Amino acid sequence: MKRICFLFALTGFALIIFASCQKEINSDVTSNNYISPPAINDSNYLDKIFDLYDNGSGIDTQNISVCRYDNLRRLTSISDSIFDSDEINFTYYYNGTDTLPYKSMYTDVSSTNADTEIVYHYFDANQQKIKDSIINISNDGSSVNVQVINYSYSPGKMYGEIATTGILPSSAPVYSRDTATLDANNNIISSLDYILSGSDYILNRTSNFTYDNHSNPFSKLNMFKSFNRFPNGETLFWEVMCFNNIITQTETTLPPNQYTFNPGFTYTYGQNGLPVTNTTGSGIYTDTEAYTYKSL
Repeated sequence: MKRICFLFALTGFALIIFASCQKEINSDVTSNNYISPPAINDSNYLDKIFDLYDNGSGIDTQNISVCRYDNLRRLTSISDSIFDSDEINFTYYYNGTDTLPYKSMYTDVSSTNADTEIVYHYFDANQQKIKDSIINISNDGSSVNVQVINYSYSPGKMYGEIATTGILPSSAPVYSRDTATLDANNNIISSLDYILSGSDYILNRTSNFTYDNHSNPFSKLNMFKSFNRFPNGETLFWEVMCFNNIITQTETTLPPNQYTFNPGFTYTYGQNGLPVTNTTGSGIYTDTEAYTYKSL
């Protein structure tokens, strides 16, 4: 489930897919396709994420993702508000009055990227995640795989034992393991990914991150811990969420699949200390995510 786009972070998260054509936009956006300056208040609840793309010919508002909450202030969904039918949608499920989701689902029904990811989350008594059970399904049902990630911890470290098995088409499990080093806020600052080859685990990928001192927009929300995963080589905002905002990100996959993913991020912040904008890119090509917040 790879898409080249950026949010935050992230995180993303991503939450939003770039579209190639101009979209009709709602009253949150001015006539030149740029959002009005977001209102700043003391609220910490993420409301909307505006995805703005500039290829040198002017800013195009590509997506507006809307966050929805229930009466317990739990995030229940994030979905694109521009399209007639949601192209991207995240949904969160809860048992009773639990604050952590036991299940989350990502769906993408766009014509070029069509798939579903269903994740069952398991936490210990201290609300620390101990397992993810993930089902990936292509939209036409021709491809299905299951991935199980078991997490363990020691001071300043997070470990993962991962098994990925093909269901359609059927394939033997592929085993990998990750070791991540954490900072004082439990952000991943470096990670090593190994793949089992024969009887040995071989280094497959290295990842390194730096962060600002501001809180990530999602770190204030109840579902934040459900996105505590390992980098995957091309980690987007919504795939690994950190407490702070990523400034630099370098992920290198080793030969024979040599690849380096190295975006950079520039932020502006509001009076509440949370990001107002996050810009990726340089020169005439830039992607900007603009965040608005609300009270519940």
